[in-house]
Amino acid sequence: MKTWHTACSASELPEGAVKLFVHGRDRVALFRVEGSVLAVDDRCPHEGYPLSQGALAGHTLTCCWHNYKFDLRDGACIKGEEAVRTYAVREVDGQVEVDLSPPDLTAQIPGLWQSLEGAVSDHRIGQAARDAARLLQAGVTPEALCAWVAGFDGARAEYGSTHVLPLATDLLLWHDRYPGPRFAVPFAQALELAARGCVRRPVRALADPVDPGPDPVAAGARLRSLVEAEEGAGAEALLRGALARGWRQELVPWFDALCCDHFLSFGHRLIYQTKVFALLEAAGWAHAEPILCGHLFGIVNGTREDVLPAWAGFRRTLDGLHLPTLRASAGSDPAWSGVEALVHTLAFGKPREALNALTAALEAGAPLERLADALSLAAAERLLRFDTAIDSDPACQDTWLSVTHIQTFAHAVRLTLRRHTTPEALRLLYFAARFVNHHRVLDGEREVPETDLDDPALVPRLVDVVIGDAFAQPIVSAHAIKNLVVGLEERRLTGDPRPLQAVVRLLGSPLQQRWTHRAALEGVAFVTEGRIPRLLAP
Repeated sequence: MKTWHTACSASELPEGAVKLFVHGRDRVALFRVEGSVLAVDDRCPHEGYPLSQGALAGHTLTCCWHNYKFDLRDGACIKGEEAVRTYAVREVDGQVEVDLSPPDLTAQIPGLWQSLEGAVSDHRIGQAARDAARLLQAGVTPEALCAWVAGFDGARAEYGSTHVLPLATDLLLWHDRYPGPRFAVPFAQALELAARGCVRRPVRALADPVDPGPDPVAAGARLRSLVEAEEGAGAEALLRGALARGWRQELVPWFDALCCDHFLSFGHRLIYQTKVFALLEAAGWAHAEPILCGHLFGIVNGTREDVLPAWAGFRRTLDGLHLPTLRASAGSDPAWSGVEALVHTLAFGKPREALNALTAALEAGAPLERLADALSLAAAERLLRFDTAIDSDPACQDTWLSVTHIQTFAHAVRLTLRRHTTPEALRLLYFAARFVNHHRVLDGEREVPETDLDDPALVPRLVDVVIGDAFAQPIVSAHAIKNLVVGLEERRLTGDPRPLQAVVRLLGSPLQQRWTHRAALEGVAFVTEGRIPRLLAP
């Protein structure tokens, strides 16, 4: 139903004139062009400046503040970002009337999705946030938005899914705190990260689907072989064929196994793996193809750090273990009480001592959940002891972000061991043990923040910090969000304050957020002296 309101008399709006009509929250700019009255929202969709004070040339209206231009006939944006809303107008008995009935939000959804994609592709975050708020206002769920941005990233990122995937999943934890259109506030962090990484990148062409056959286990083994050989097209074809067959939960062990084979990309791929299926379960499997193909592409392209020369001793230790025997003994002693002793050895012992202590705990029947506790607490010690002077040293590549991954990887190991029960999954425990132990060289004085962790206002304050503009770079915000989510969960699971104390220390510390100067120093040293970048924990 149209809702007509008298805006002015027709005589008040001669040819070429403009009239501002205000009614409640509506601000309507009316123009008479070639005898017809045309009306648009007075607020420029860019930053809200008054279009009634713009410059008119024929049917083209220019917002003089930033030179954006609009066609008054349909509101289309001729130069700039998004279209401006138009209003129906009629002249009755010498009066100009405007229809102020609210627009049909449902009918706008397809156009808003298209606008959102264009905004993120061109790194126009203000427009993207407005489009997200309008989609939420129209009834699109936070889950659908988060799956969309993860799929946007997965379909375009050069080497596979990036931090956008886990970030989109984590943000869903806070949609109750930011209901309705306000969810666009935390969601903007994912939009910014996706835009930074994929600005004007095309959608990656996918391999044609290949039917995997009727046996998911056999198909998973084929996928594993293809990924090990870095045959990305064949692996992607098999995955797309499995999705076409309607396989869903059958795919989870496929990806879990891939993440057990190697320590991939500083632990990122396992961290992403613990988020991706939770996102699909929340948002629906209609979003699966771009997300899972992006995730798989990232695994294929991931750096297999466990094959580096520095890992030779670790590989010999791992190759000498009989994982089926260790898996059989794990959990045989529910009363095992060696968590703190293992934490100390993992965090401060020599590399061989740390790995041997883990093996001894498995042989003693330690439950996997208790071993995960030990890894989590040892990882927290790394954050509580990180020497912040290293972070600001332009001659060193190690940073705060290096140690944040230790905590999130340890949590990812816990989650994976709960569902992936094969003996090979124990490799993740050893990857995490080395990860924790190897970075002890980054320790300084232990600093425990004096914070009341039971203060009910603490978590809202921390959330406001990580989704606010406390961090200059979106990648730093993404790490802060991931660690806050993990710190809260690990404090609950372990019953120990250290995981959350570690995150509070991280958020309260100065962080180096630009590495341009460091990159230039490294580049000049490499070109002129052949000197390679300096890592304390290579």
